[in-house]
Amino acid sequence: MKNSISSKNSYPTLSIICFLLGLLCWIPNLFFYDANNPSLFIFLTPVLGALGIYFAIKCRNKSLKNTLIVLNGLIACSIGLVFFIGTLIWGP
Repeated sequence: MKNSISSKNSYPTLSIICFLLGLLCWIPNLFFYDANNPSLFIFLTPVLGALGIYFAIKCRNKSLKNTLIVLNGLIACSIGLVFFIGTLIWGP
């Protein structure tokens, strides 16, 4: 019996889910920032980006693989961008 998680067709879906979850981790810091109670979801973005890259590498379609690697790579490196934008908007 074939396991759906280990199926080769589910890797692009898992990579896209990691990308979207990485984007969702930005929202608390960018739009609902509270200096007394900062959201720590932004620290999940590098982890989700790395997982997304791993799942993208397992894809069969070369153009989809390259696109997902780039998108998840941007998510993995975006923690600095989010901190920079948050500091510009709300100050140190």
